[in-house]
Parts: sequence; C-alpha cells; structure tokens
Amino acid sequence: MGHAIAILFALWVIYALLVEPYAVRVTRIELASPNLPRSFDGLHVLQLSDVHSRSVGPRERKIERLV
Repeated sequence: MGHAIAILFALWVIYALLVEPYAVRVTRIELASPNLPRSFDGLHVLQLSDVHSRSVGPRERKIERLV
C-alpha cells in the first residue's frame, strides 16, 4: 500500500510540475443581451486568470501568442 501511495504522489508531482503549468486553455463565449447598447456589438473582452508566474518562459510566450 505504501508503494502505491508513493507512486501516486510521484505522478501527481510530475503532473503538477511538467504538465498542468503548460495546459493553457482558451474558452470563447459569445454573449447576447437586449439590454446592451449597439456600440457593444463586436466588443471582445479578454479575461486572463490563474497565472502563477515569476518569470517569462514557454508558457508565458504561448499566452502572449494567443492574446
């Protein structure tokens, strides 16, 4: 049982350090509201969150290209 927990922990650490930080996702949502003025037609809003960064690396350059 102890070996299985150690292996799962190691896999979690590998995922947390080498996979998840580079999993940049873009989600596009189109909203419509009859209460918004026409001047808002075509407006794009960017919401960037959960970027825990101390320096510019491959992930940040990928985000910059996407933006």
